Amino acid sequence: MSVNLDFYEADVFEVTKEETEQSYETSQELQERPLHQRITQFTHDSLTTHVIDNVLRVKTLSDYILAQNVIHWTKVSSERKWSALGYFALSALSAGIGFLLGSFPGALPVQFIAIPLAVIGGVITIYHLVGFAKACSQAKLWKQNHAVDVAHQRSDAFEKGFVHILNSDRANTSTPLPFTTILTKTEIQGLYTDYFYKTVQAFQTTRDEAEEISLLHCVAQRGPLSEKALTYAALSKEELSMLTRFRSRYETFASNYRNANKRVDEERKVVREAASKEIAEAKKEKKEALGSIEKNYLQLRKMIQETTESQIRNNGQMPDSPELVISDREIERKNEQIVKKGRAQLKKAEENYRKAREGTAKSFDDRIQKAQTERDEKLKALLQNGDSLILTFFDEVAELHQEAYDALTAPKPEEKVFPEIHPDIKWA
Repeated sequence: MSVNLDFYEADVFEVTKEETEQSYETSQELQERPLHQRITQFTHDSLTTHVIDNVLRVKTLSDYILAQNVIHWTKVSSERKWSALGYFALSALSAGIGFLLGSFPGALPVQFIAIPLAVIGGVITIYHLVGFAKACSQAKLWKQNHAVDVAHQRSDAFEKGFVHILNSDRANTSTPLPFTTILTKTEIQGLYTDYFYKTVQAFQTTRDEAEEISLLHCVAQRGPLSEKALTYAALSKEELSMLTRFRSRYETFASNYRNANKRVDEERKVVREAASKEIAEAKKEKKEALGSIEKNYLQLRKMIQETTESQIRNNGQMPDSPELVISDREIERKNEQIVKKGRAQLKKAEENYRKAREGTAKSFDDRIQKAQTERDEKLKALLQNGDSLILTFFDEVAELHQEAYDALTAPKPEEKVFPEIHPDIKWA
């Protein structure tokens, strides 16, 4: 098989499960071993087969072909990088020459050459940059060790448990493959049974109401008796049928849980909307009040300034005694007094404006804070009421899961084997 392959077009690897499945406990124990003890491989022609944990076969291209493709795409990325730099330099140089010669008469022919050359160089630069990015991505993809990635993903499943693999597969976030592809039915069943056991234990070991409420929330959303858990758990028809008799009781609880949450959410929505309206009105009134205070202040400031200017203009004029002449020194002294008085009035007006603004702002801020505090207290009380209602189901749900778990893990009755009766046997 040749190199120079696009990773996405090449048949890089395939995963198949062994026909016989080992016990869940054996698979669990294997996760504690180092990778070289969990993965065995053998190569034939251009393919390498990796056997992982005795249950999974991962077939990939041989190490030689993988390495050759890494070398090829690394070389391509280097070539594209230097080509992009070269054409970028050419484009920049051409653009610079065209710009510098723009002010010189007779340089028009040179510009006709330089500017198109700069544009062409820019286009080719972008072309090589795109090729460089693709080559880097291809080299990274070909460097992946798919068998090791799958082995790590299996360990992740056993470490994080059933809820993790369920949620990951439902959200299509499992990498490199869906967990149902790399885990056997026995392993998924084992993870489900472990999850069921831990849920039952959690009901027995909760220490306070907060833990009980948290556990009920989890069980209602993704408990071992939920439809999505049972559908994913790879249980036998007999086991699913046996658990069906517990489903109606679980669904009653789940329905009550959803209704309680819905009612709480609706009531909380009403509280939030009312508080938002009240806060918005307070903010609007605050803005209007502060605007009115500022407007009055600016009008007063303008009036003081105009009065001061008018007094200065009229200083030295004595309409009742035009024969009297006031000295320039006296006029200057009175102007200083007028200015001093005006400044004092402006300062007083500014102080009054600042106090009025701060007092008004504080009054509205206190009103807004009060509305927010009351809103938060009401929201908290509604949550607590909802939790108190849900908490009344605790003992019933705990008993339900204990019964269902006991039924699931109860020893299966052994089939009775009757001796075959042959027609040629003569009985004494």
